Amino acid sequence: MGYRRGSILGCHFDRVNGEYVFPGNGVEALSKEQKCIRELEKKLKDTEMERDILKKAMAT
Repeated sequence: MGYRRGSILGCHFDRVNGEYVFPGNGVEALSKEQKCIRELEKKLKDTEMERDILKKAMAT
């Protein structure tokens, strides 16, 4: 695989296919598309949860 571990001036970083995996403080490096997908997935999950709550409220 394209995984490599290195160090620059004592700071460790992980790289996959030439890109930083975690650029700092455990935050993943994501492309604009990946960020948009994550945001849409979160909105979908929240909407589904709200729908389920409303379904239960209507059933009683």
